[in-house]
Amino acid sequence: MKSVSKTAGAINVTGAAPGAAPGAGSSAGPERASSRVAERADMKARTNCRFNRGRVHLVAALAAAALVASASSAGAATTYWSRAELLKSFFADCQRVTYKRLHLDPAQQAAVAKRLGRPATADWTVYYGLKDGAVQGVAVIDHERGQHLPITFGVLIGTDGTVRRVEVMVYREAHGDAIREKRFRKQFRGKRAVDPVRHGEDIVAISGATISSRSMALGVRRVLIGIDEAVIRPGIARTLRTDEVAGR
Repeated sequence: MKSVSKTAGAINVTGAAPGAAPGAGSSAGPERASSRVAERADMKARTNCRFNRGRVHLVAALAAAALVASASSAGAATTYWSRAELLKSFFADCQRVTYKRLHLDPAQQAAVAKRLGRPATADWTVYYGLKDGAVQGVAVIDHERGQHLPITFGVLIGTDGTVRRVEVMVYREAHGDAIREKRFRKQFRGKRAVDPVRHGEDIVAISGATISSRSMALGVRRVLIGIDEAVIRPGIARTLRTDEVAGR
């Protein structure tokens, strides 16, 4: 049964007893709708807040993972040969080890680039061993990018322009260092600048180190062609003169 109450000359008709909670009866409709809108807005705000917090956490997690990966890669760097140790081993029978800094002229750079199929290195440091005043061989220490980081290696080349030895000096990644194995390195022995020296042709990759194998082949080929143009073709005696003592 409806109750009728009068307040200050106004008639208030409700379906609830006086003092009942707001929202009962016809006059509560707008209030209820307003309350629902407010609730939906509040829910949406909370959802957006949780989403934004999740996104921030995801970005932070990815950044942390990247830092850990970078630190792991840096921590994986291993030095197998120092420059002095490698040169001493390369030129074990020599009385003196010295070096010459060479700069390829434009014609030589163009020739190397054409043979290599990529831009040439203009400046070279060529080490060589002397015995009874005669050059016994030349060596180059160079770098070639592996999967992510550079591989430092050394190549010993005889006076006839053939590879005598290849050594990995510094390997900086967690995987792929199997290229240090003799079974891989011996493939370069006897190679000349006229040989392909390419992965998939005359160089077989090490399983699990395909990228590193390809990088080493490219690096050794670059050294062979560079030395051929800068030292072998012009003549060793004419090109290499005592410059500075490299030490042994």
